[in-house]
Amino acid sequence: KVPLEGGQARKHGIYLNEKYYIPGLNDQLVGLKAGEAKEFNLKFPDNHYQAHLKGKNVDCKVKVLEVLELALPALDDALAKSLGKETLVALRELLKKNIEMEKNRAEDERLEQELFDTLIRQTVFDDLPEILLKGEVGKMIEELFQNLREREIDPDQYLGNLKKTAEDLQKDFLPQAQMRVKAALFLRALAKEEKLEGEPREANKKAVEMLKKECLG
Repeated sequence: KVPLEGGQARKHGIYLNEKYYIPGLNDQLVGLKAGEAKEFNLKFPDNHYQAHLKGKNVDCKVKVLEVLELALPALDDALAKSLGKETLVALRELLKKNIEMEKNRAEDERLEQELFDTLIRQTVFDDLPEILLKGEVGKMIEELFQNLREREIDPDQYLGNLKKTAEDLQKDFLPQAQMRVKAALFLRALAKEEKLEGEPREANKKAVEMLKKECLG
């Protein structure tokens, strides 16, 4: 009966036909009307991102503010015209083309990422400057804390739940920081050797994005 810090959500929308990250929550809401409240107990998933809640039974209390029904429009030419196409056939063709383009883009990104990873791992680097590593670790920790704050999770509580200190976090992030620094140095050297013109900041940003995909899965 002790409220979880950051465990409250107001005006939170839930689709009953979609899986919720806390299994069973949707089922508990079925049949409730606007203005009604309910208390129940749920088990959090074993892979929940908050370590202290993994596999734990938690008391929940909800109040329904409103119940809405999603009304889908008819699949006809009128719908197509509202979306900028003359006929439903033309709309379907556009959607098919967009889906194919998205799949091709995703595959290009996968191949680019695979090539980038291989190049980084096969490149021999001198000793990485300590100041760059410390700076990159600091950026990564700030990115994590910012993400936690957006979820209304207190960073200090997060570290406490993991039973880690700020120093522990720095050690954990060091391997990823090394990869990020290597990526930035690699792209800078490649651009210089190939005489590629461009904004270094953009190159570094691209490297960080690619390394994030690798480091965060």
